[in-house]
Amino acid sequence: SAPSPATVGGVFAPLARERLWEVTGGGDKGGILVRIGKDTASPAEANRLSTGALVKELELDGERLRYRRLTGTGPDTGWVSTKLKSDGKELLTRSSKQAPGPPVLPEGSWQVLYNDLPG
Repeated sequence: SAPSPATVGGVFAPLARERLWEVTGGGDKGGILVRIGKDTASPAEANRLSTGALVKELELDGERLRYRRLTGTGPDTGWVSTKLKSDGKELLTRSSKQAPGPPVLPEGSWQVLYNDLPG
C-alpha cells in the first residue's frame, strides 16, 4: 500500500476556492482608485489599478474589497470600491477566470506547502 502523507514528510493544507475579481471600470482614467485603508477617506495610492486587471479577494466588506493583484498593473494590494457610490456603476466584477500559475485544484483538495521538515 502507498505510504500515508504523514510518512513522506509533507505538510498539507486544504485549499479554499479563490474568489477572483476583474477590474471593469476606470477605462477612461487608466484604472480605478486604490486606497491604503478600508475607509474611503484613507489616503489614495499614487497609481491606479489597471482596467482588465485580475485580483484575488482578501476581504470583502460591503462594497469595499481588499485585494492582491494577480495580473495587470497598479498597487499589489489595497482597498477598492466594487461600485461607484454616485451611480452604482460596477468597477469590478466577480471573475470565473483562473489565477495565473499552477492549475487550481478542486475544492477540498490538498496542496503540499513544504516538503522538507526538520528532524
